[in-house]
Amino acid sequence: ALEASVFNYHEKFSSSPWQSLFWSEDAELPTSGRLKQRDYSVIYKYTPLNNRWINFSAQYYNAKALNHRIRTGFSRGNPVYIDYKNKDDRWGVRLKNESLFETGILEHRLVTGIDYEHRKEDAIFWHNGELSDFGSFPNFYKDLGIYAQDVFSVGRFEFTVGGRFDKFKRGVKNGDHNSYSESRFSPKLGLAYEVFDGVNLLAGYAETFRGPTPNETSSAGPLNPHYWYIPNPDLKPEIAKEYEVGFSIDKQGLLGDDELYFKATYYDGNIKDMINLKARPDKGNPPFDAEAPGRRYGMYENVDNAKRRGVEIESKYAINNLTFSLGYDHTKIYDKATKKILTVYADKLTLGAMYRYEPWGLSLGGDMTHWFRPNNDEKYYVVRGQKYEYVDETFTIVNFKGRWEPKNFDSYLLNKGLKISFGVNNIFNKEYIFANGFKNTTRVGKGRNFYVDFEKTF
Repeated sequence: ALEASVFNYHEKFSSSPWQSLFWSEDAELPTSGRLKQRDYSVIYKYTPLNNRWINFSAQYYNAKALNHRIRTGFSRGNPVYIDYKNKDDRWGVRLKNESLFETGILEHRLVTGIDYEHRKEDAIFWHNGELSDFGSFPNFYKDLGIYAQDVFSVGRFEFTVGGRFDKFKRGVKNGDHNSYSESRFSPKLGLAYEVFDGVNLLAGYAETFRGPTPNETSSAGPLNPHYWYIPNPDLKPEIAKEYEVGFSIDKQGLLGDDELYFKATYYDGNIKDMINLKARPDKGNPPFDAEAPGRRYGMYENVDNAKRRGVEIESKYAINNLTFSLGYDHTKIYDKATKKILTVYADKLTLGAMYRYEPWGLSLGGDMTHWFRPNNDEKYYVVRGQKYEYVDETFTIVNFKGRWEPKNFDSYLLNKGLKISFGVNNIFNKEYIFANGFKNTTRVGKGRNFYVDFEKTF
């Protein structure tokens, strides 16, 4: 089988804020520009008859994206002209094969594969005729991954044994910057034991490997309102080792025609040389900018040993065309030596419900997401005598959603393969701030928005 897809997006905009998705700014400096994205993908699949050893797929993809913005006007009586282009071009190959076979009493499902991606980023910023140097552009990524995973069962036990070899080469094509490369093999082990029918105990161990990006090693200057970046070309890759335990329930017919799914997991791990953006007040204050008075020096640094632990719960219960869902997430990452929180998270509770009216093929429902107060041990910071407070509030967002799959129509167009999805996100138009934000920020989540999606298969 051969599959091909093309995605082409082009939007022109005018009289927009500089950051049209997040910021509400002074209209004296309107922004015009365009957004472009073009993606190609070709997938070849080969599954010979009567051969369980081969279920092969090969994908080639090519994606190009452009964000071009021009800003003109007057600021404090002075003319301003800004021209900014941001590009992200990448292509890659993915090879994968799944084999089903037996060795004695063992039934195996072996998955092997190779991933390769070549990526290039660039950003060009002109301000009143002067070219800014971001320090990390233009750059390149060359990432290779080779993996294998075997899942096999013995009685009520299911074992997972696998691993992944990663190699990367990255760098900045500007000035005297040097490229850097590393490689590592990361193992993965898993165990599931079926205590009763549909009730399983779960345990696992995995290692992951992440190399620093050019933007982490080489960013320099006032790139956003919060930080004046200091480069750090000596960043090391992250190596995470994590354990996970939990259980799952997947049962049908508990109260008749119903179905229950529940999964709870606890994870605990260590991240060696975690890459973390750190404020550097020891460097003093950066040059003053009236549009970003709270800006501080900041640098990506390695944390020798970071602890990551958390809990995830997901569940779904369906009965008589009614479906209820519940989810909960808690994550904490901190420095083992200082106990200081490194990444700010807010606990999240999600509740949902959906009803399906079968004669019409119509489903209606909604969900609610509640973010608790962020887990942050810093309440504020001070720059030039001004106090900036981190967000410490709770937020609740409610969404409505529906889906219609027409049936019992004589028309082929309406009766076969048509799906219409629709909804309203953030029904009450609530403003909410991300967990690592500040109380006075205008970078908030999206307001009320509507969507309709049509899908037709022939």
